[in-house]
Amino acid sequence: KELGTLTAAISHEIKNSLGGIRGMASLLHRDLQDLPHLQQMAQSILEGTLSLERLLTTVLQYSRPLRLELHSKDLASFLRKLILFVQADPSFPPSVNIVQHIPRTPLLLPIDETCLRSALLNLIFNALQAMPQGGVLTLALFQQDRWANIEVNDTGVGIEEADWPHLFSPFFTKKRHGNGLGLAEARKIVEAHFGTLQLQRSAPGHGSTFHIMLPTKR
Repeated sequence: KELGTLTAAISHEIKNSLGGIRGMASLLHRDLQDLPHLQQMAQSILEGTLSLERLLTTVLQYSRPLRLELHSKDLASFLRKLILFVQADPSFPPSVNIVQHIPRTPLLLPIDETCLRSALLNLIFNALQAMPQGGVLTLALFQQDRWANIEVNDTGVGIEEADWPHLFSPFFTKKRHGNGLGLAEARKIVEAHFGTLQLQRSAPGHGSTFHIMLPTKR
């Protein structure tokens, strides 16, 4: 709680300063219409401040405690709808094939649909990015005792074993344009459901499998 309060206060102060920088850069951008090379520099400042503000917003959201709104939902139906949503996204690569192993029988458990959707979308789009040349994305759901198990598997580039211990650490990323909070946020969401999120297996050139376990009862 204290860390969240401190983070919020610091973020607020930084955002105020960024707002001032962005305002001055906007004025420069307007007044430099006759000097395109200088106007481009002002544009770069504007884009930089917006990028920093987005990062601050993400950090602030991560530092706040999650308040889940739990409702009993059919996880199988939820996953099928999520797959349709992913396939309808304009950025979904046509070179990727989605395979689903999801039972037709309902699997009811208490979840916050919005939060769990965010966690799963992070895993799914990470998997898609790991397959730039195409491949197979497999989503599986099965029940084991009092646990619902979700697996997200890709046939992509894989993850070096040396990176495994750091995958869920905030700000750890190998992506050029990533901030390293996606997997950390996904694990936070799953653990707020009293579940677990782990990398089950991965090997360079042979893809990765992430495994989520969620309790069917609270």
